[in-house]
Amino acid sequence: MKSTNKILSFCLVLFLLAALAAPALAAQTAVDETVSFLCYNVAGLPIPSVFSDTKKVVPVATKKIGKVLNECGCDIIAVQEDFQYHSILARQMTNYPYQTYTAGGIPVGDGLNIFSKYPLYNVERVAWDEAYGIFTQGADELTPKGFIKCTVDYNGLLFDFYNIHVDAFGSEMDCVYKVKQFNQLLDYIAENSEGRSVMITGDYNAIMHGDVNARLYGIMIEGGGFKDAWCEVVNNGDYFQGDDKYERINYYNSLYQDSWGYWDSVERMLYKDGDLHLTALTNEYEMYYDEDGNPLSDHASCRFDFRFTADRYVRPDMELQSPKRESIVSAVSRRVHYFFHSLNLILTNLWNWATKGEYR
Repeated sequence: MKSTNKILSFCLVLFLLAALAAPALAAQTAVDETVSFLCYNVAGLPIPSVFSDTKKVVPVATKKIGKVLNECGCDIIAVQEDFQYHSILARQMTNYPYQTYTAGGIPVGDGLNIFSKYPLYNVERVAWDEAYGIFTQGADELTPKGFIKCTVDYNGLLFDFYNIHVDAFGSEMDCVYKVKQFNQLLDYIAENSEGRSVMITGDYNAIMHGDVNARLYGIMIEGGGFKDAWCEVVNNGDYFQGDDKYERINYYNSLYQDSWGYWDSVERMLYKDGDLHLTALTNEYEMYYDEDGNPLSDHASCRFDFRFTADRYVRPDMELQSPKRESIVSAVSRRVHYFFHSLNLILTNLWNWATKGEYR
């Protein structure tokens, strides 16, 4: 009798173990997908055409940009400097049902938004802790520039996607703050994206072959473990760290003369494996023009195609929250805060200029 009970108990244990293991085994799937992205600084600054070098009417250009982006065919689009004219841009993007809610125009918004053919969850906006420039160097302190992060659900695959806008210009002080911002970004990723595959696109305002004081390579590649799509795809995995650095730079300059929007430009994609293996397939720059041949933005767009693979992918068990429109109370409070914050910076800087001859 005792032996029979032992056998029954043993069989029961095996049955329970099999029952527990079955869902886990069923959740493990092989993955081989191609996903496309596009990054574009839409130059949506509220500058009247009479003060523009190109005499561009920004709302008109924004509408044209929206139509071009809507037909680009990419799965996910990240834009920067999407400020006062976001509603015009968003109305054109009918092929992209999943969109982030705008944070507003200058000086209360960060100008960062994401348009996607696939659901976006857990959207968060983070301003840089520190920036540089009020009247000069891109006036980065007058908007809450930083990054927007979300989790994308691509046919059941979850990965974290970041859209960033780093301090502009390349002076010594600009680079000091770029270093701070890259470190802030890495700290945030370590705390909020652990275990997941991470992609970071946007306007880095830094290039791999120059701006060495910004430490893009040292912080994000060497220190953070990320790869860069342009370096991997176009430059054969070379990050301009070898003895042939200047030889390679001269080669590209002989082809294009300028790197802006042609090679190793400020629009870029950094990526890092997690539960999915990411392989960059393309990194292609393209300028967009209107019917008269005028550029729609002072930036080029950049398209990235990636291959996502995994032998046994298990969808992370995590809480997913759909984007929610900011409440009126929160929106008003945030706007009032940033308005007076910017006003204080301007008045303080004017006082320093008038009394000490110092300004930034």
